[in-house]
Amino acid sequence: MPRKILAFFAHPDDEAFGTGGTLARYAAQGDTVKLVCATGGESGVNRIDETDLERLGELRTEELRRACAQLGIEPPIFLGYRDSGMAGTPENDHAESLHSADLDDVATKIRALIEAEQPDAVVTFERFGWYGHPDHIKVYEAVRAAVEPLDGPPLYCAAFPAEAARYSAQVIEQAGEEVPAMFNNPDRLRYSLDMIPIVVDTSDLADVKIAALNEHRTQMGPDGIEGRWPAEVLKVRTDREYFIPVANHDALPGEILPFERAGGLFGEPPPEPLVPYPIIPAPETEAE
Repeated sequence: MPRKILAFFAHPDDEAFGTGGTLARYAAQGDTVKLVCATGGESGVNRIDETDLERLGELRTEELRRACAQLGIEPPIFLGYRDSGMAGTPENDHAESLHSADLDDVATKIRALIEAEQPDAVVTFERFGWYGHPDHIKVYEAVRAAVEPLDGPPLYCAAFPAEAARYSAQVIEQAGEEVPAMFNNPDRLRYSLDMIPIVVDTSDLADVKIAALNEHRTQMGPDGIEGRWPAEVLKVRTDREYFIPVANHDALPGEILPFERAGGLFGEPPPEPLVPYPIIPAPETEAE
């Protein structure tokens, strides 16, 4: 029987970076996959034309529609808020920004969608929003507030394991390139593999995920994601995707609940090998 997945993210391209392979996998299996995007990405960059920022929201919403088509999922649903930009920027205080929006109002909109769609699973960010972006955190908080009064559906938080970030940073450094701050961001290093119960094998959908990422042309640039990351780093980001059920997520960082490893949101067998890249131990300072 077909299932339904409802994914909530903040900006166009969030869906492809964190969950594109997984969303594509379920859609290809005949499940209904719907994406809800809170903003139009108005405060991002335009790597195609740095002078063309006035139309950025319009451009990025169209990019998201094309990315969803690449993933084989339903056209996106937009909540209509404005991209708040990074913490501390003037965009945070824009009257229409997601950051300025009342949390209860955002949660009410999200709850209405969940009640109307009746999904079998809900997906969103983890509590730190991958790298601390205020819109990511606001979406996480609003989804949590929306789901808590309901009797289901199960909620999964998409995460990036610290091991993947450390290995990616090493590859970039060994290539003689500057390591982007995102790979050393403390919020990205909060979740190790022993905290993540669900590891999805998305390696056979790498081309689909890359195609979806490259639809976000303003964010990827003229050479696409391949022009921004070495091939091995791109492989790390496309071969596996990671999720934490909300109960396990809530126990962190105070404790790690016992779990049985799964390879999907509905109890599929875990992949073998679990991760296809070398595991670099955490530095002592990070481990402490």
